Amino acid sequence: MTVPPPPSTAPGPPIDADRDGDDLPDDLPDGVAPAPGTRHPGPGRGPALLVVALATAIVVVFGVASVFASGGNAPPALRSVTLPGGTSVRLEPGTTALRTAVVGGQPPSDILGSIAVPAGSLHLFTANEGRLTSHYDQTITFTSRLSASEVVSFFRTVLRHYGWRIAFTGPGNSQGITGTEVLGEKASADGYYWELGAIVSPTAPTGTTPFALVLYEVPQSD
Repeated sequence: MTVPPPPSTAPGPPIDADRDGDDLPDDLPDGVAPAPGTRHPGPGRGPALLVVALATAIVVVFGVASVFASGGNAPPALRSVTLPGGTSVRLEPGTTALRTAVVGGQPPSDILGSIAVPAGSLHLFTANEGRLTSHYDQTITFTSRLSASEVVSFFRTVLRHYGWRIAFTGPGNSQGITGTEVLGEKASADGYYWELGAIVSPTAPTGTTPFALVLYEVPQSD
């Protein structure tokens, strides 16, 4: 009788431990974790990082755009100013104080919004001195209960805050008002330069101080 040979113990071909391409052995029993160091399959980090980078870029672009849209370093509106002597003075904005001087949409909003007078100032009259020319030229007169020196300090402070360049401080007169003039210059978005002269008379015995605002659009030179 022939005895059959024993089963071969030679190693067979290697077993494909990853037939489904997921980098994990396919023959692990349920509930058995892969050995330490085995890489878990999952989405690559490249697309996620790209999404984060794009989102960051969008935030930066819109942030910069919002700064330009808002005017960047535009000065905030003032409610009051403190003068060198310590007196606090509230403001009346040009949009109301100079409403009698608005003609045909002039002065432009960026100029009108950069003017203010001491709150409580009494409007006397408005003279349209540019009625015979093609450019804006108006004089608006007021009285204030502040002293003359306080009114001068007020306009020097306010005009600087609103971006006017103080071109001159000295004697001036307009519409019968003579005194100390504070002259400011400012470029407007309408393409013109504007001048504003605040002429402050000495304080009267009644305790009131007359002052005039001369607002002038500088014509373009040939």
